[in-house]
Amino acid sequence: DRRARSTDRLYDRQPPRRKQIRKRPRRRYDVSLPIAVGAEMQLPAMPLLRPGPRWLSGVLLVICIWLAKLLLASGTFRVEPPIITGATLLTPAQVSSIARINGISAFVIDPDQVVSRLCEYPEVAQAEVVIRWPNRIEININERRPEVEWLDGGRVWWISSDGIAFLGNGANDGLVQVVSSEPWLQITSDPLAPVVDPNLIHSALALRAQMPELEVLLFDAEKGLGLEDPRGWKAYFGTQGDIALKIQVYKAITENISAQGVAPTLVCVEDESAPYYR
Repeated sequence: DRRARSTDRLYDRQPPRRKQIRKRPRRRYDVSLPIAVGAEMQLPAMPLLRPGPRWLSGVLLVICIWLAKLLLASGTFRVEPPIITGATLLTPAQVSSIARINGISAFVIDPDQVVSRLCEYPEVAQAEVVIRWPNRIEININERRPEVEWLDGGRVWWISSDGIAFLGNGANDGLVQVVSSEPWLQITSDPLAPVVDPNLIHSALALRAQMPELEVLLFDAEKGLGLEDPRGWKAYFGTQGDIALKIQVYKAITENISAQGVAPTLVCVEDESAPYYR
């Protein structure tokens, strides 16, 4: 019947032939033993070494590694103490210590990393590192210029025009001196964070320029920058604004009260439009 014929056709089908993979014939060596033994022994053949591009690449890689180790170990390329220019706040020994390049091979020095390490210090505004063949390193430092010497509750800080502070290093007669009896500067763990509004630094410079005879400026957290008048009172001018105009208002007030024989204890010109005295 139909089902039988269908089954017969199914069994008549031949299974598909698998594609035979031709294997490379292996070499064989037959070794004849003496007749007395009466046997024959087969030994596997040794593979033939055929040099190709991979062999050449491997040899070149080994040579390159050997040359790299040789260059790194050679004293010819070990960095000598760097040539440092532009540093006055930091000593050459400090710059060299921060750079961390003495005694290592010039091949492994990354100038960008050295610049990054140097610029982590508040004294350094910019830096440039140049590698000269075979082992000479030149470091050029552009330092922040301190403008104000601030005595903050007994601790001396030098502050640049952008409000960044660093510890005072020796005497600097060209700085404007500001004294605050209580700690006020916003000193944090980030040495590059401004500790004061730059406008306050500009006001201190302007006040000193208007009254160059002043040796020290005062600072009060509420009244801002001030001075101690030789005539026996204190005066305050706030933290920003037109300092030149405030000085003119101050001089007019003090001349007026001096003519009246009044001896104030405080003159405040925080707001030049509403000055007052006590």
